[in-house]
Amino acid sequence: MFQTIIADYKKEPQKAIDLAIEALSNHQPIVFPTETVYGIGCRLSDLEAVKKIYEIKKRNAKKPLAAHISNIKQVNNLVSEKPAIFAELNEKYLPGPLAIIMKKKTYISDQITSGFNTISIRYPDNDACLKIIDAIGEPLVATSANFSGEPAIISGQEAYQKLKGYIALIIDDGITKYQKESTVISIVKNKIEVLRQGVLVV
Repeated sequence: MFQTIIADYKKEPQKAIDLAIEALSNHQPIVFPTETVYGIGCRLSDLEAVKKIYEIKKRNAKKPLAAHISNIKQVNNLVSEKPAIFAELNEKYLPGPLAIIMKKKTYISDQITSGFNTISIRYPDNDACLKIIDAIGEPLVATSANFSGEPAIISGQEAYQKLKGYIALIIDDGITKYQKESTVISIVKNKIEVLRQGVLVV
């Protein structure tokens, strides 16, 4: 069990980012805000921490994590094919509450994508999240910060109440903008397939 730290991004943003870098550098997942719900994530390259995410959440290994990016150029490092429709979606909706599934590059571990040859890309519209990703220099792979089967978490304080002792660090940015999960689509076939209807209607 952990002595869980909760860092207030609104009051001390740089301290929160510094604590996030420290935890992530020490192979610890963190809880962080997005515009939809809070996420639990780690560095894309840190498979030790990926394993911990599944253990903390009691998450089925057949359910993949999503790659959270801080600028659209990072997409090129993650996907092997970028369908033409992506440009239109980027222009209309990103950053925003939309996860877009495309074919992944082969270097991305099957541990992250649950053996699928695709990866879900999220470009969140949340300053704290983007600053953390920029600071660590690579995407965060993440999923919602809750135990599997339980409702998504929409505030840092709620995350602390639910996950205290299970996670080293929670970045508190108050209540999320939408208080609802992102919409998930696949564009692998260069057309939109809605896999989960969330905040955004595409």
